[in-house]
Amino acid sequence: MNIRIYKMDDYKKVKALMEEFTKEMGSDFEEKRFKSSLNRRYGDSLNNKGMIIAEEGDKIMGMVMCEVLVSSSTVETYGSIVNFVVAKEARYKGIGNALIEAAVKFFTEMGVKRIETNVRDIEKEGKLFIERYQFRKKYIVLERDIDNIYVD
Repeated sequence: MNIRIYKMDDYKKVKALMEEFTKEMGSDFEEKRFKSSLNRRYGDSLNNKGMIIAEEGDKIMGMVMCEVLVSSSTVETYGSIVNFVVAKEARYKGIGNALIEAAVKFFTEMGVKRIETNVRDIEKEGKLFIERYQFRKKYIVLERDIDNIYVD
């Protein structure tokens, strides 16, 4: 397994990985939004080295997208893991561990002291995995669809 920084040539394979993941999560894959997000990160000289993939041979088995951000309320610099995906057939083989370790290394090199990530309620395995790295619940995010706005 090889852990390395994302290259633009990886797009089709990373897209396939995200399509598989969004299907597994019961969500729709929005390619325009995904591509825009990747392009924004790739063009960001601060964060483009936080686009980390795991590959075996010519197949991308996982990825983690890391961003260094500044809190608007505290002006604190912190790290955010915005996408962390391991292909279903590649789970429990150390790929997730290698990606998280690479993410922590990236954030350490960037001088970050705190990392946050979001895990959906339906991602039971993901939550248990990330908690092994001492991530703890800090916020609860409430969400709703915008198409039926009314109050009872």
